[in-house]
Amino acid sequence: MSKILFVDDEVNFLKSVNRHFRKSDYEIVAAESGPIALQLLSKADFDLVVLDQMMPEMDGMTVFEEIRKLNYALPVIMCSAHSTVHLAIEFMKEKNAVYFLPKPVDFMVLDLKIRDVLRVAENENKLRQIKIDKAVLKHNLKSSRTLAGGIAHNFNNALTVITGRTELLGMTLPYNEIVTKYIESVEAPLQRMTSLINQLLAYAQEGKYQPKIMSLHSFLENTLPLILYNIDAAIRVDVDITGAIGNIKADLLQMQMVISAVIANAAEAIESPGSIKISARNEEIDEESAENRGLKDGHYVCIAIKDDGKGMDEKTTKRLFDPFFTTKFQGRGLGMSAAYGIITNHNGWISVDSELGKGTLIEIFLPEALSSSEVPF
Repeated sequence: MSKILFVDDEVNFLKSVNRHFRKSDYEIVAAESGPIALQLLSKADFDLVVLDQMMPEMDGMTVFEEIRKLNYALPVIMCSAHSTVHLAIEFMKEKNAVYFLPKPVDFMVLDLKIRDVLRVAENENKLRQIKIDKAVLKHNLKSSRTLAGGIAHNFNNALTVITGRTELLGMTLPYNEIVTKYIESVEAPLQRMTSLINQLLAYAQEGKYQPKIMSLHSFLENTLPLILYNIDAAIRVDVDITGAIGNIKADLLQMQMVISAVIANAAEAIESPGSIKISARNEEIDEESAENRGLKDGHYVCIAIKDDGKGMDEKTTKRLFDPFFTTKFQGRGLGMSAAYGIITNHNGWISVDSELGKGTLIEIFLPEALSSSEVPF
């Protein structure tokens, strides 16, 4: 329920407000002066203020300036019986008010304005929260990437020694069956450690990065069979990559790592026979949408991977790209956080839309490479 503060020194007007909105879905609070209004605003949160311009103790302009000090984003509708159209335009331009209404107020018009203002404010709050979340994620990513890079280098130094000594042992005693047996037993763990180090380096944006212009269509055709081979046979996989899909400039191995991580996540979210849908499309992102995603506006290609698994709540969704975050008893490593690091390193964006019981949609946006002079597939 939206909470609206009406500020007016005319008691009869405030009574009319209460009569008109008594059956509405708003919570109406009245203040007969500017100081009372500011006191109320300092103690409680409101969604909108409807403010009279001409008041004896403290005029509307002064109250408005004080409101902006308390909450710059709080929308305000200014009402006045002593104003011109020019003054209204200047007020909205210079003072950043939301609307200006003449008195006597037509309550039907006021009701429409209130709904319009609240709708705009809700959208702006969502965009503001997206920017805040993005800034927090960017800060956390920077810190965790520094940590991941340091861990990866230390792991790599230790692993190099272990691998080197193992190889020397095999060369020194090539025909010793017991030695050979033990060497073979550590090969798989060493490969897993190497894979984890590569994920850490990719997440830290320090991995070997060899971008090439490639056909996204051919990339998916060649990559998906390798990944889907390990998917539970009870899970149906639908692939729709038909049509003219643009090229991308990307590192082949790192992109394979991304697609593998996302599909593995989708498969693990399906607890009973279910389905995964993989599709690709071209998309043009305008300036506003690009700014919200931290991208440049222009042509992009999008890889969409949707599952009908158990889905995630809002709290889990927000943590999906955190390093080592998992909802399973035992996680496998960086996974989705490495995928996020790789995609952002490719000047792209990866988004998640999920709801408990309704599955998850992961969308990967990558800039379209307009040149097709070097297509390896």
